[in-house]
Amino acid sequence: MTESLHFEVLTEFLRLKTTLDRVLSPITAEFGLTPVQSVMLHLISRSESATVGSIFRELDLNQGNVSSVCKKLEGDGYIVRNKSPEDERIYVISLTDKGNDALCGIERRLPRFLPECAREDTEEMRRAADGLEALKNIVHRVNREISERQCGGKDNA
Repeated sequence: MTESLHFEVLTEFLRLKTTLDRVLSPITAEFGLTPVQSVMLHLISRSESATVGSIFRELDLNQGNVSSVCKKLEGDGYIVRNKSPEDERIYVISLTDKGNDALCGIERRLPRFLPECAREDTEEMRRAADGLEALKNIVHRVNREISERQCGGKDNA
């Protein structure tokens, strides 16, 4: 991959993040949440046994950051953490009524905030959705390699 292509990819990552923040921030702010917190609520809602570990693996975030966000969400009443019946060292996370109400509200409002072009079911949108899987795989590999370097798992030279 050429340096120019590297910067093109990085530029598009940044552009995507900026656009997602512009779309999500006004909606999530109505519920006292950030976009990252709302995504975490969504992941928790999809799992019967969400844990800090499962969330950080899904989002490729630092486990300490995920733990801090979970503590904030718990303190604000959006989630509860209960000891796992199988392993008392592990806490299973679930939504409270407040968390479920916030997530449902965000999901109801989201379509109104998306530009018309993002709501259309076009061939271009389908190709973009298909490409997200490849992008997800690249991001996972990048994060894994960065983690390995930081932990001394691979030669940094």
